[in-house]
Amino acid sequence: MRQRGLAISEEVPFQITYKGQNVGRYIADIVVENTVVVELKTVEALQSTHFSQVVNYLRASSLPIGLLFNFAKPKLEFRRVLL
Repeated sequence: MRQRGLAISEEVPFQITYKGQNVGRYIADIVVENTVVVELKTVEALQSTHFSQVVNYLRASSLPIGLLFNFAKPKLEFRRVLL
């Protein structure tokens, strides 16, 4: 992605707030162009918890698009996640 001129950030923290209080943080694997959250997995099958994780990252970051990649299959498995 960098070779194509895209701005990439790795292990990006997002603060989690509840009723105005900082209660923790999420760490996204990659953020592309401050627009897309990319989560990388190596699991037998993507589960609903993986999708929920990306949705939580999107809510915490206010970014519009998430991509979930699973590298454990012979063919790359990926899903787009939108809020």
